[in-house]
Amino acid sequence: MLLVLLWTLVIAVSTIQKQRLLDDGEKELVQLTSAVAQHATGMFRNAETALRLIDHWLQANPHIDPRSDARFAAMVDELRRASGGLIDPRMVSVDGHLFYIPSDRNQPPVDVRDRPYFQAQQDKGARKLYIGDPVLSRVTGKWGLPISWRLEKPVAGIQVVFAAIELDRLGALHDQMRIKPNGTVTFVRTDGITLSRTPFDTKLIGLDVSKSPFFKSDYGLKQRGTFISDGIVTDGVPRLISYERIADYPVTVLVTRGMADLFSLYEWRKRIVLMTSAFVTLLALGFTWLMQRSQRALQGAQDELRRMEATDSLTGVMSRRAFLELAQREISRARRYGRPAAVLVLDLDHFKRVNDTHGHAVGDTVLRGCAAAWTGVLREQDVLGRTGGEEFCAVLPEMPASMAGQAAERLRAAVSRLRFQGRAGEFSVTVSIGLTLASPDDSDFAQTMERADRALYQAKALGRDRVETVDAPPAAADGAAA
Repeated sequence: MLLVLLWTLVIAVSTIQKQRLLDDGEKELVQLTSAVAQHATGMFRNAETALRLIDHWLQANPHIDPRSDARFAAMVDELRRASGGLIDPRMVSVDGHLFYIPSDRNQPPVDVRDRPYFQAQQDKGARKLYIGDPVLSRVTGKWGLPISWRLEKPVAGIQVVFAAIELDRLGALHDQMRIKPNGTVTFVRTDGITLSRTPFDTKLIGLDVSKSPFFKSDYGLKQRGTFISDGIVTDGVPRLISYERIADYPVTVLVTRGMADLFSLYEWRKRIVLMTSAFVTLLALGFTWLMQRSQRALQGAQDELRRMEATDSLTGVMSRRAFLELAQREISRARRYGRPAAVLVLDLDHFKRVNDTHGHAVGDTVLRGCAAAWTGVLREQDVLGRTGGEEFCAVLPEMPASMAGQAAERLRAAVSRLRFQGRAGEFSVTVSIGLTLASPDDSDFAQTMERADRALYQAKALGRDRVETVDAPPAAADGAAA
């Protein structure tokens, strides 16, 4: 009872402390998110102001060429300096050619007609600011976030101006603000497109997260909030996430903190408490040591027995029973998730002749050698088992039809290269292989294996030492619709 009381107290105090840490961490993260959102609002507002100012200046000076006018270039340069170099205004002509300010006459303009930030401004309706998808510049090779604006009237062939927010500069600012080491700062557009992410990760820039569960339930719908993510959509790191949609612009700011970082001190303290409690517990339970030792010995014997039951004692591959159980799970998984899987039945040719000519000891050596050769060829996720005397079977998950035949040929070739020493000297063996692919209509693994057996019979009938395939029947119409 004392031990129960001790551990109840440890668990209760630990739970309360952990929740308190989580609440404090959430408050701190919400404050940081608000600060980042305010900075983002200012940045987008400055970009919009700069674009409107450029538009106003060009409308007031319709006879100048903004690609070469020194006064215009000086004004734009001042806008750059005012933003700390974060916002870089550029221009796009009516025919979709990009021009820097000032433009380099010796450098041909870049065609950006395919860019969404240009296409979005071709709508002749009401003018509006457009925050485009992040793009990799075809000139500088840097990632940028384009914010485009259509001029009231084209000036000298210029129709669109946009401010490119360079993500490396934005990332440098956010890197100073994020909670290290695993905290992140991310901008997501309200349609689910990831605009920026610090630390920078090219795999996440432009990623559409609109189908993710948390987008649908939290930051895709609500103005602000917090949640805990398992990190599956990004890098697999569990994080506490705070989000806030910034005012007047279709962008949500997400600021995160790694759960392991949040609880690092707590985990250290918890380990100390647990170690102390465990020491007390060990002292109290010392008299049960002999019983525990005997139980462990019994468990070890049971584990070894299960291992022996699951392993073919001669070849070291899986036994028939263990193989069939695992194969059934693999085929069920492939069917459930619509993934490809190949099934192969391998039978050594004229194996009885090997036993009759060289003896069963040599025959056992042949079986072990072939199993070892196949194991060396198969991938780590492939499953190989001995299902009969000289018959083996393999399941190759995630193996499409275009590669299954090649894999089977590698298994056949691996056997043909082996050499064995028998009573009459050196000899070799061959193998016949039947191949089929799992079908969504297979009721169980036995149905799949039956097709592979038919393919094996064909290989035997056609001369052995070959691979033959029996195709899976086409999926039923209702199964395909599902």
